[in-house]
Amino acid sequence: SYSRGYKGGGFQLDRSGMDPAAPALPQLRFRAETADSYEAGVKGATQDGRFRATVAAFHTQFHDYQFSYFTGLNRRTKNVPDLTTKGFEVETWFRPFEALELSAAATYQEAIFGTSGFPAGLTQLQGVTVPIAPRWIVVGTAQYTMPVPGSGLDAFAYFDMRWQSKSYVGGSAVVSPN
Repeated sequence: SYSRGYKGGGFQLDRSGMDPAAPALPQLRFRAETADSYEAGVKGATQDGRFRATVAAFHTQFHDYQFSYFTGLNRRTKNVPDLTTKGFEVETWFRPFEALELSAAATYQEAIFGTSGFPAGLTQLQGVTVPIAPRWIVVGTAQYTMPVPGSGLDAFAYFDMRWQSKSYVGGSAVVSPN
């Protein structure tokens, strides 16, 4: 599949982002963001429906990505020219008997800023991994459902877990080696 996304521009209304010598509203403006996204995959299920699986690969190219960050004093939003995300995901569901459903999913992703054209103060982000974008995410769930006799209601127990690889989670534009 292919899709085109759009996110409107706007203004970061924290006035501390203005030049104190010559403040002007356009200094707070950020442009619209667009994204071109491609995805290809397959889905399958056993004939009795007890097992289902999907596998997909994705690639998204963001243009004029709206990067929001904390300077240590205030929040800023600036457009960076390029961001690419790509990877694959695998999802599975298994129902060994009617009341129990188990699922597992894994995603591998690379989310990397472009390598040139960044505004002053954000050039350190060129070519680095985007904050809060781990390479691996793994999720598993188990759900058990049973009817409550004479009530017309169902009771259920649910468990889930999530693991992700290390990622940079800072809210600033300063990239840390840690």
